[in-house]
Amino acid sequence: MANTNPFSEEDLSTQEEEVQENSSHESSPINERISWDHIARKLLEEQYLLTALELHTELIEAGRENSKLRDFFSNPANFERTRQTDFPNTTLPRTSSCQTFDSLDFARYSDDGERQESDKVAVLEFELRKAQETIRSLRAALTKTAETETELLTSPDASNNKITEAAIEDEECIKPYEKRAINFLVNEYLLSHDYKISSVTFCEENENQDFDDWDDVGLNVSKPPNLLHLYRDYGHHAIEVVEKIDNSTTADLDSEEILKKDEIITHLNDRITNYEERIETMQTENEFLSHRLKSSEKDNQITKFSATSTPAVSPIKPSINQTKTDSIVANAGSDIQFENSAKETIEQTPDSSYSKNDSWEAINQTIPESFSKILFQSAFYSPHDNRIVNEVTAVRDNDDVIPMLGRCLPHIVPNVLLNKREELIPVILAAASLHSDSKERDKLLNILFNLIKKPDSQQRQIILTGCIAFAKNVAYSRLENELLPQCWEQIGHKYFERRMLVAEACGALVPYFSNELRSSLVLSILQQMLDDKSDEVRETSVRSLSLLFAFIQDEGKFGQAGEMLRRGLLDKSENVVKVSKELMLPTYGLWAISLNKLSEVIQTYFDYLQDVIRTALATQVASNSQTLPIDTGKFGRWIDALEEYIPLLFSLVITSAPFLDKISDEPENDNEYHLLDDRSTSNCQLLQLDTIIGSKSRTVKLLAKYEEYISEEWYDSWKEFSWVVDDLLPQLINVVKTVSDEVDFVVDSFCSYCRTLCKNFGFTFVNTKILPKFEMMFSIPNDQIESIICNNHSVYHKCALPVYTYSILCTFLSKYENKLSKFLSRTLEMVAENGANPQSLLSTFAQLSHDSNVHDLLLIVLWEAVVHSSLKVRSLSAKVFEGLLKRMSPANISNRIIPALVTLSSDPEMSVRRATISPLTSIIETVSSREVLDKVRLQLQSFMDDNLYEGEHLLQLELIHSLARVVPNADANFRDEFVLPRMAVMAATNNHNADEAKRFEIAMQLFEAYSSLSCCVMNEQVAGEFLLPGLVCVQRDIAQLAPDRVDIVQSLLRDVQDRLSTSDPRFATSTSFGDMGVTSKMFNTFKDLKDRSGSKLFGKK
Repeated sequence: MANTNPFSEEDLSTQEEEVQENSSHESSPINERISWDHIARKLLEEQYLLTALELHTELIEAGRENSKLRDFFSNPANFERTRQTDFPNTTLPRTSSCQTFDSLDFARYSDDGERQESDKVAVLEFELRKAQETIRSLRAALTKTAETETELLTSPDASNNKITEAAIEDEECIKPYEKRAINFLVNEYLLSHDYKISSVTFCEENENQDFDDWDDVGLNVSKPPNLLHLYRDYGHHAIEVVEKIDNSTTADLDSEEILKKDEIITHLNDRITNYEERIETMQTENEFLSHRLKSSEKDNQITKFSATSTPAVSPIKPSINQTKTDSIVANAGSDIQFENSAKETIEQTPDSSYSKNDSWEAINQTIPESFSKILFQSAFYSPHDNRIVNEVTAVRDNDDVIPMLGRCLPHIVPNVLLNKREELIPVILAAASLHSDSKERDKLLNILFNLIKKPDSQQRQIILTGCIAFAKNVAYSRLENELLPQCWEQIGHKYFERRMLVAEACGALVPYFSNELRSSLVLSILQQMLDDKSDEVRETSVRSLSLLFAFIQDEGKFGQAGEMLRRGLLDKSENVVKVSKELMLPTYGLWAISLNKLSEVIQTYFDYLQDVIRTALATQVASNSQTLPIDTGKFGRWIDALEEYIPLLFSLVITSAPFLDKISDEPENDNEYHLLDDRSTSNCQLLQLDTIIGSKSRTVKLLAKYEEYISEEWYDSWKEFSWVVDDLLPQLINVVKTVSDEVDFVVDSFCSYCRTLCKNFGFTFVNTKILPKFEMMFSIPNDQIESIICNNHSVYHKCALPVYTYSILCTFLSKYENKLSKFLSRTLEMVAENGANPQSLLSTFAQLSHDSNVHDLLLIVLWEAVVHSSLKVRSLSAKVFEGLLKRMSPANISNRIIPALVTLSSDPEMSVRRATISPLTSIIETVSSREVLDKVRLQLQSFMDDNLYEGEHLLQLELIHSLARVVPNADANFRDEFVLPRMAVMAATNNHNADEAKRFEIAMQLFEAYSSLSCCVMNEQVAGEFLLPGLVCVQRDIAQLAPDRVDIVQSLLRDVQDRLSTSDPRFATSTSFGDMGVTSKMFNTFKDLKDRSGSKLFGKK
């Protein structure tokens, strides 16, 4: 196939030949070829350096680098000499040590000027780069030298063993880089173990070394593990000291005796060689005869021949005992016994591999043996130094399979595709488990952990499964000495997938570690990985720690484990927090139960929660803020953790009760299973009561006996139960009556916690222990109602109100329905009549709306308020309706809430009607039913078009404010055909308002409304007829009443005009509106819309 590379040497040479041929034919009869060396020498002699440089560059690009040019431009001395001779007046000093042709700037010598400053910067940058390259090359050379010396020291060859032993014995031959590396590790050890004074002294004695930077050592290798790890790993690589006996003698041998001994040795060597040749010949003959014997048994025609020849040919079997061939006892006149394995010697030669082939049968017996051997060697060449050939010829029986795998796997793995390497895991693990050499096992396990560059989840699971299989088949010591060091080496790997593999391995192997190892090294590894920068690694570490907590038995590590749980709960990653709550917290809680420390743990978390609340209250007082500046992140983490501890606490209470001995072995009653279903509050499977206790049947029996026991009028309490009643509940009540209900998140969190507490401990406990405390808290004498209700620091304005109604009364609605209804009606009436802040009441109704079972009760209470005789109660009921809209069904909104609001909108009192505007407009953005929206539109239309409300300034302000809030999210037809025209009319009318105060307030409300409307997408006709004229009218009011905001209004006008000018040039400037009679046109359009008021504005487009 033709060469298509335009820069290949063949094409270049071909082109040169063609050029030379053409030139020879055209110009000169002499076909003389000029070489590149001649051209390069000529250019350099004539000092055409730039031309030579261009030629050098082009030749490199063509793949035909010229040696003369390369040598010239890589030698700094050439350019130093050039600079001195050709440019003697150069003012920029240069260093000759790192100057090359690349650093020369020939533009510096042009006629444009010297540009000294920029030249200095460029040259200095180049010299810095060259210096850094020199440093890197020196470091690389030093590293290579160190590695070469290390390989020589660790080589198993006999010749190198002498070097190794000598190096070990001679401690004074330490290299400078070795000294610096050891100094660094020693200083690191002193610092990490608080030997600070010793570390300072050590640093002062080594002033020429920087102990804060490993790179100062000068090696291009990563920092080795600490001294402790090197000490523990020493046993795997230690060289046993072998006692040596010096066999040299002080007696001088006579020269004659030496000569005699030499002759004897030579004679014996000759005889050994002779016997080896005879063995080889006999083995070859033996194999040949064996093949002939097998073939003769199959061939009946050879039977006669076999009978006449040697009747029984017994193969010659060499000795199997394998020792060195030097152990020969040579006696004159006697047989010499060989203990060397001749069979192994012949099998390892390529000749014998062919001598065993069945092709021997095809060779004529008349062919000499030497001829046959040379024939096979010539026809089939087998190299002697090929590793694979040596391995294949060494295969004998099953005993050699594992060592062979250990030798071959390091060569096989790099040549397997990355996405298929997991197929090698079973083979690697089998070899690592069964191999007899510890060093080979270490190599195989290292291959296992480095098998895949970035193992995904499935690949990691395969490797972990293999590690578990390895752990099942080996002892604790091998697991500690062989597998854990591999994990330790991967802790700081740059790929987070490899670090995840380490964390997962520690968790998966927890059941197979010894107790001491779990509480020391494994715990230390996972604790270190809990600080990893990768969220995935931290999440995996939390999962593994959850497993570790279930197996660890060292009570002294309980506090350390608690700190790890706290860090997991405060992690910045939501996934880590979730896993900490669902896995690590339940395991840690069970560990606390086994140590009888659960109450201490819960108290600790309550202290964390109270610290957050105290800090927020102190900040609120210091800043005189109206809202509570609480850290919702920490607050949520702590109260969620306390809520997760409730099932554990309740299980501890019922499993330590005095009625345990009364639990019968009889089958549980099916009617009692509802006791367990009522308490299933957690989504975490580990925190289900039957999971914690261990058996569903036993749990049901315990719950039935618990309810029966505490329902008695008199019963003996016990320690755990008393702690809940006397310690936990008082703290909880004190917190909820201290924290205000201004932050919805805080209210929701407290309600959720208290509801979970009530559901777990049951109705009897709530009715006898919790409810009385809250009823006493909310019992107010009639003569103190006004002072308490109006006091913003009373319990009616704290989280206690929603907690009492939602977490206690609503949780057992079937038992407390009447009590809840009366309490809500009474509270609503007290708040309305006394003019108190209704925020707490609104939060309470909104919280109750989370439970759909209580919706009917809430609507009944509010309808009673709608028809109440007090106008304050009726007005407050309208506000309460607005908070219920998000969680009410469309049927309840259409059939019960809208009729109630319509009733209030026709109330004789204008303040009551005004209170209905906000909930009516809120329906627009929460409901999508056309029928419901038409009802709302009709009611709002009466407010905006009825002449009765023309002079109601406060009502108009409420209308504009409420519509501006909901219109960006409302139906487009409703916005374009209802809201925008009426807002434009209100803006135009406001221009003629005589009362400047009222005019200013309406103008500012319209300004806010148009600011939100300007971002809406609408058709050009609506924007041109209503949006733009309305903005023009607002601009007139703002220019007179609030000049500081004119620029913002003009910016809004320009944005609208830019959108409209592309289709209609009349909208290019605002002055055109006066000529067009915008006001009259707008009123005419609005009149047409008003005439069509019976049409469905919410109909489909």
